[in-house]
Amino acid sequence: MASDRIPGEASTHPKNEEAYDLYLRSIALPHDPQPNKEAIAMLERAVGLDPSYAPAWSYLGIRYHYDGAYANGGMEMPPTLGRCARTRNLA
Repeated sequence: MASDRIPGEASTHPKNEEAYDLYLRSIALPHDPQPNKEAIAMLERAVGLDPSYAPAWSYLGIRYHYDGAYANGGMEMPPTLGRCARTRNLA
């Protein structure tokens, strides 16, 4: 029942079709350095369009991990994004 949902609660169902499309396209990309950076850009856009879509936040964290661990030092995650992503995954 939709009335049982807590306002602001993270969702496994996307509210934005473009965000869902970006998420699906990003998970299909390999974890090699350049495609991984492309996936990060897609996921950042996805969470910008639908901040409550938990799978996109989760996969964005995974992609940042791969980038940091395997892509020549990786991209620096903005501190606020890191805090926000960790908070959403715990919610």
